[in-house]
Amino acid sequence: RGYEIIDELKADLSKFMTDHAFSNLRDFIGQSLPYFTTHHDLVDRQKAARDAKEAARSSRSTAKDVETWKGDIAKETSTLVTN
Repeated sequence: RGYEIIDELKADLSKFMTDHAFSNLRDFIGQSLPYFTTHHDLVDRQKAARDAKEAARSSRSTAKDVETWKGDIAKETSTLVTN
C-alpha cells in the first residue's frame, strides 16, 4: 500500500477525534497510560481471581455440609449402615 496509507490514517484519526470531541492530539495523548500493566501483574490478578472463586466455592460447600450434618450423628450414621 505504500505512502498512500498516510491519507487514510489522517482521515481515520480525524474521524476518531471528531467522534470523541478531541480538538487536538494533546487532548488524548497518554490517556491510556494508567491502564497499562505487565504480564506478571495480569498473571497475579488471574491467580487472585481464581483463588477467590475457589474460596467462595469451598465456603458454599462447607456451608452445605454444616447444614447436612445437624442433629445426632450416631443416629444418622446408623441409618446408613446395614448389618
